Amino acid sequence: MPHRDANCAPRLVLNEREAACALSLSVTQLRRLRAAGKGPRVVWLSTRRLGYRLRDLEAWTDSRAA
Repeated sequence: MPHRDANCAPRLVLNEREAACALSLSVTQLRRLRAAGKGPRVVWLSTRRLGYRLRDLEAWTDSRAA
């Protein structure tokens, strides 16, 4: 997993900002990947709120390794 900023607290489900931070991406980049169907799996926490499971972020990062 890429280096995390000190403001990113490790949790099981991260919000969009935390997930982007954990992946060293901007929120905009993460949204573009999601819209293109190329980003990590999303968990809908409510009808308007999404999250990212830490294990899904790790699996997505592993799948992109060269």
